Amino acid sequence: MSSSQQRELSRLGNDAEAIEEAAKQSVNTYRTQCQTYAIKEKKYEKQQSRIVNTRTAILSPLDKAIHDRVAHITSPKILYDTIVSMNKNGANYGKSMKDILSSMKMEVMVVSEPEEAEKEVKSKVALAVTGTKKKD
Repeated sequence: MSSSQQRELSRLGNDAEAIEEAAKQSVNTYRTQCQTYAIKEKKYEKQQSRIVNTRTAILSPLDKAIHDRVAHITSPKILYDTIVSMNKNGANYGKSMKDILSSMKMEVMVVSEPEEAEKEVKSKVALAVTGTKKKD
């Protein structure tokens, strides 16, 4: 083997060692990056889990309350009872208004013309005050 061949072999050997060392470093860098990624992924998963748990803790009672309230409102029995109660209250209110108006000796008039209503009111006021009808 000539000296040039030995030098070439030596250079190739050195190159091979350098390549092997670079490959090892590359593999180590890759492993480190994978481990870092795995750690970050676990942290992210924990964070997401905490977010989901927090959301559930906050919104579950609210969701349940809304569901219960909607179920309560839309229950046929509740709707029926509410309608019956509103009708009774409306009838009672109407009766009490009639009693109040009659106790004040007032009448409810349905009039289509405002001038006619004004004349009618003036006439009734005059009758109530003086005891005689006001002439137009």
